[in-house]
Amino acid sequence: MTKQFSPKRRRSERGQSVVEFTITFLVLVLLLSVVLDFGRMYFASIAVREAAEEGALYGSLGNLTTSAIETRVEESSTNPVNLNTATVTSQISPSGACATGKTLIVTVTYNFEFLMPLIQPLVRAVTGSNFLPITGRAASTILQCP
Repeated sequence: MTKQFSPKRRRSERGQSVVEFTITFLVLVLLLSVVLDFGRMYFASIAVREAAEEGALYGSLGNLTTSAIETRVEESSTNPVNLNTATVTSQISPSGACATGKTLIVTVTYNFEFLMPLIQPLVRAVTGSNFLPITGRAASTILQCP
């Protein structure tokens, strides 16, 4: 025995399909936005690490002043990760005067801001600010002193 569906029931099912499509579409857009933000964060972490490596290599070739290393790090990336706002520190290990063979350590910290408004409250709850600090660290052997 087969059931006969009335035209009224089919119209209401069409409305249900529109509601289901709308909810599914919103969830997919939200998921895509979150994936996009985490992709940006991953890209920023790579840019920060490479900037630290660039600064360490530059410093190991005899340019050991903090301002020179900081300028080199800031120039290594401007778009889409603008490192002009990054914090750059450098130190010689073991500490003391410059000597060939010692290690130069460069640390770059960049404050990443999520674009997705739903992620920002979570970041604020964890870090206490709207930014997630991303840190890159690189070490290089000093090849020549100034």
